[in-house]
Amino acid sequence: MYWRVVAPETWNVERQRVVETEKRWKDFEDKAVDRVVPGDLASEARHQAAATKSTEGTLKGKGWRYAEKGGSFSYRLKAPKNGAAILACAYGSHDRARTFDVFVGDQKVASPQLTGDTGGEITVETYEIPAALIANQDSVTVRFQAGPNWNHATGTVFGVALVPQE
Repeated sequence: MYWRVVAPETWNVERQRVVETEKRWKDFEDKAVDRVVPGDLASEARHQAAATKSTEGTLKGKGWRYAEKGGSFSYRLKAPKNGAAILACAYGSHDRARTFDVFVGDQKVASPQLTGDTGGEITVETYEIPAALIANQDSVTVRFQAGPNWNHATGTVFGVALVPQE
């Protein structure tokens, strides 16, 4: 077992950052048109989850999912009725050196570069989804695709939310 030792002033700064990240994620969840909890069988079933070379589980009561080399997983989420959206994703805060892409429909919207240096359990990344990409659609497929090399995997995804852009 390893224990991380930090000075009290560092602990306070890191703890505040964790609280702010958790609040930011909660705000996205509250504003979402639709959201999915990876690793939660009921939530994934409601969102027509599909996965290959993928694993799911829980950590401290939070569901997660990731895909290994060449694998992927996807969810079908309700689309906002008007305008552009923000795709908010909660990734594991210790993920690093992951090579993957995020797609909405068939269009790549992001290639995240996770650094693994944030505190707490999650880090939140957001991606702008142009209105033209979701126009006239009741729902869209969001897919996480791992790279093809042996060391490629998606980030550990703890949450996915589609939020109308303000």
